[in-house]
Amino acid sequence: ITDNDVAVPTDLLLNGGFELGREGQPTLARNWVVVAPSVDNDIRFCKAAPAPQIYEGTCAFRFSFSGTIVNGTSRSLTQTITAPAVSAGDSLTLTAYVRAANLINRPRLLVRAIYADGTSQRIRINIPEGTYAYTEFTGSVTLTGTPTSIVVIVQPRTSEGLFFVDGMSLVVNATPPARTSAPDSGLIPLPPAP
Repeated sequence: ITDNDVAVPTDLLLNGGFELGREGQPTLARNWVVVAPSVDNDIRFCKAAPAPQIYEGTCAFRFSFSGTIVNGTSRSLTQTITAPAVSAGDSLTLTAYVRAANLINRPRLLVRAIYADGTSQRIRINIPEGTYAYTEFTGSVTLTGTPTSIVVIVQPRTSEGLFFVDGMSLVVNATPPARTSAPDSGLIPLPPAP
């Protein structure tokens, strides 16, 4: 990268806004896998905008549960990125917008960058309990190697209540590098201070 180049952030997630449903299964989000859903309550939820359940577009993913948790049911929504175009020194930034109503037993957002030797690096964002409008949650990690895969997980775990997730992204190098001179300005940079 030269002083005139700017690294363009790349979003690795597909369908992070949950706008696309699966063919013939509109309550499931394309590119995502739902594990142990809470009956018909953990679904892709769509409604004409503007709607308080939706952060952007016309869809979000809704997690809802009220009742007895059996054996610590491990519910999740997962997307696996195989052979991602990232390497050591790259940063990953997970961003998600969450809305909650009477949420308890803190769910979380996870990213695991998995290396060939079985080790991994993580981003972990705990989603707070309570009732609140859409709120941005973000976390970052700088990679120490080149992962073979990256797994993004929305993990309700044993949460009760209701929460919506929308506008998710996993951006590589979200912050462009600092410039040492202005491109094509005709100005000569100042010399270093003595």
